[in-house]
Amino acid sequence: EISACLVGSEMCIRDSFICASATPNKLDTLKAFLRKKILYNEYVPIDSVICWSENILPVIKTNNRNDENYFLLQLQLANAYTLRGDISLAIDRARLMYEEAKEMEYDFGMVVANQAIGDAYTIANQCDKALESYQDALKELHLISPHHPYHIQLLLKQSNTLQRKGQLKDAQKVLDEIKNTLGKKPDYATTFFATIEEANYAISH
Repeated sequence: EISACLVGSEMCIRDSFICASATPNKLDTLKAFLRKKILYNEYVPIDSVICWSENILPVIKTNNRNDENYFLLQLQLANAYTLRGDISLAIDRARLMYEEAKEMEYDFGMVVANQAIGDAYTIANQCDKALESYQDALKELHLISPHHPYHIQLLLKQSNTLQRKGQLKDAQKVLDEIKNTLGKKPDYATTFFATIEEANYAISH
């Protein structure tokens, strides 16, 4: 089976695409990935995530751009491009996200856009720019609420980048903050990735 999907202005052909009819509701699948903090699985490969997102996002944009999921799905798409190696495309999409959120005066959208930029710079091994983007995201999120549930997600990104830069003491402080927060309000998926960061820190140390 060969399926075609339009990505930006390019027509991409992929063999054995699950893009056609593998799941009854593609949006539900993408939202499940968001909840689990994963980009793909054995049934839905990264190219299908890109294809589905490109098809679904214009519909959400028309109906409800103020839904948090609209920007989180854009983040997921940008990260999918990054994972596939399309770094410049991921950064361009993240910047478009930021401009759109800024035009809407939607603070959470700007937070997520800054994370997307930071994620792309992380993969490109530009840690200084990545850390700056994550810090901008944290500042903007703090203006929304100091206790916003998305705060810990950004702290994980910040800790990882600090470790990459060799700033282990600063990374440890962030990890301690994450541990204290999860102790008060456990979350399985977040705890899983926090444990990975703690292991990374131990190896780096």
